[in-house]
Amino acid sequence: NQNGPEEMGWRTTAQNFNLNRDYTKLDTPEMRALIKLFATVDPDVYIDTHTTDGADYQYTITYGIDDHLLIYKPQKDFINRKLRPFIEETVEQQGFLISPYVSYVKRDFRNGVYDWISTPRYSHGYASVRNRIGVLIETHMLKPYKDRVFSTKSLLEAVLSFANENPEKIKQINSAADNYLSNYNLNYFLVKFKITEKADSIIYKGKEPYMDSSFIAGTKIKKYKQKPLNVKVPYYRYSVAIDSVKIPKYYILPQEFGDLADKMKLQGITVRENLSQRRVKCEEIKFSDVKFSTFPYEGHFSPRFQYNKHDIEYELKKGDFIIPTDQPLLGLIIYLLEPKSPDSFLKWGFFNNIFERKEYFEAYSMDPIAQKMYNENEDLRKEFIAKLNSDSSFAKSPRARLNFFYERSPYFDKKLNVYPVKKVYD
Repeated sequence: NQNGPEEMGWRTTAQNFNLNRDYTKLDTPEMRALIKLFATVDPDVYIDTHTTDGADYQYTITYGIDDHLLIYKPQKDFINRKLRPFIEETVEQQGFLISPYVSYVKRDFRNGVYDWISTPRYSHGYASVRNRIGVLIETHMLKPYKDRVFSTKSLLEAVLSFANENPEKIKQINSAADNYLSNYNLNYFLVKFKITEKADSIIYKGKEPYMDSSFIAGTKIKKYKQKPLNVKVPYYRYSVAIDSVKIPKYYILPQEFGDLADKMKLQGITVRENLSQRRVKCEEIKFSDVKFSTFPYEGHFSPRFQYNKHDIEYELKKGDFIIPTDQPLLGLIIYLLEPKSPDSFLKWGFFNNIFERKEYFEAYSMDPIAQKMYNENEDLRKEFIAKLNSDSSFAKSPRARLNFFYERSPYFDKKLNVYPVKKVYD
C-alpha cells in the first residue's frame, strides 16, 4: 500500500503502539521523551510528517492544521488568512500539487470534501490545545518516493520560511492566546465540534473512480483510473461547537492517582500538592449505564456512560493534587480530566477500576439487615413495593431484591461508579 522505499518502516512501535495516538495518554517511552522536550522547548510551531493511505488522487502532498480546536480567534484568523495561503502558494510554486487533508462525503470526492476535526491524541490537535500552531504533513503513499521526499522538504521549508518572516507576530499571537486562557476569560470550554453545512467551492483534483468486480473479494471494489478528474465540489471546512463544560476554579485529583499527576506535570501543567487537610464544596460526578468497547484500541478498553452531577462536601486530604485552571494549558487540562472529552484519562480507561464492584453480600447475612431496613424506613418500603409492582424481572430475582437494600445500606461501596476527580468552583 506504499510506493517505496525498499526499506520502509512499520506503523507502530515494538510495543505495537501508534505514536500519533499517544500525545495525551503517554503510554510509550518515545512519547514521554518527546512531550518532556515539547514542554521544555515550548515551540511556537510544531510539524509532524507522515505518509498517508486511503484514496488515490493527484496531490503529492496534503497537510492539516486543526484550527477547530483553537480557542483564541485572532490565532485562528492568522492561520487561515496568512499561513495557509503561504504554504499552498510556496509548495505549488516548487512544482508539487498540495491540498488540505480532507475526507470525502459518502466516500466519493465528487459529493464534496470536508475537514477532519482531530483531538489532542494526534500531533496537530495536541499543538492546538497547547495554543500553538501544529502542522500535519501527509504525503500520498502511491506517489514516487522521491516526490514524497522532496514535497515534504518543500512544505517544511515553506513553514520554516513563514516562521522566519513572521517571528514576532507568531510569538505575540501565541502569547496572547496563553494569556487569554490564563485569565478567566472563559466560563465554559468547548470540547466537541461538528462540521457545518456551510461550504466553500473548490476545484478538487482527484482521479476517476470506478467499481471493479473482484473474484477474490466476491464483490465490486472501488478502484481509480490513472486519469485526472478535476471537479468543482463543496469544501465543508467550517465547524461549530456542539458541547462544552463549565470551567472550575480548580480540579482535585486524589493522591492515589499520582501516576496521572506525573503525566500532567510532564506536559508542563501546573499541579500543586495540597498541604493541609480541609473540607471543600465541590461538584462530584457519578456514572450509570456503563459499557465498554468490545475490542481494545491502542491497548485500552474505553468506557461509555451516562452521568449525573451533584454538589458535595469533600474531604481534601494532605497530599491530594490541585490543578488550577488559571494557566495557559487550560485546554489540555480540560481534555485530560473532563468525562466529555474524547481524550480524557477516563475515556482512555485509566479510571476503569472505579466501575468494578469489589465487595458483595451473602444472602443469609443481608436478609435480616434488609428486613430491618424495610420495617424501619417507610419511604424505602414504598420505593421497594413500587419497584416490585413495576419491574417483573426484579420481582422474580431474589438477588436483585436483596441488592436493592444492599445498595442503600452503609455497607455498599460508596465509591463505585463515582469519578475520583472533583471540580471546585468557588
